[in-house]
Amino acid sequence: MGYPIQRYNVVLPQFGVWKDAFSEEEVEKIQFLEKLLEFSKGRVGSASQSVNTDARDSDVSFLIPDENTSWIFERLAQIIPRVNYDLFLHDIEVIETIQYTRYTEDQYYDWHVDSHDVWLNYERKISGVVFLDDPDDYEGGELEVITNGSPERSQVIKPQKGEIAFFASNMPHRARPVTKGTRRSLVFWVQGKRNG
Repeated sequence: MGYPIQRYNVVLPQFGVWKDAFSEEEVEKIQFLEKLLEFSKGRVGSASQSVNTDARDSDVSFLIPDENTSWIFERLAQIIPRVNYDLFLHDIEVIETIQYTRYTEDQYYDWHVDSHDVWLNYERKISGVVFLDDPDDYEGGELEVITNGSPERSQVIKPQKGEIAFFASNMPHRARPVTKGTRRSLVFWVQGKRNG
């Protein structure tokens, strides 16, 4: 048996914000989709689980690639490989269905991780949140991510409209309660083959 070496000679950040992913006009086009969508209460874990407003209170709908949304998936498919190279170096293959999430006053999503279903051959490796509102248009609603294992030194961000926050799907994170206004976002997950 040989002596083990690190796969990479740098520590990758596993967290970052991609600026100017979507223009003002493109964000308005995404927000228009809200009129075409049917929303339901967000669930914790798989879609078959019941609503648990103690852990999560938000309204969600899902986008699949079609004539109205394919351009969004295509844009993400252009950005994700570059982000993956800079931040993660994961073996990735597919973007899941995109979740359109809406938080109004007093709504939130408490601490959780996005990676689950350990019995499947594929797993969520990268999570992304596209912010659809100007940060001055709502109060609270910050994204908080524990990037280094220490809740006392978590990353707390409130990106600009059209920016995307990326983080490893196994990192604990939450959407802090919205105290005024509405916070809208597209949430997506990038899957790859499970390692080991």
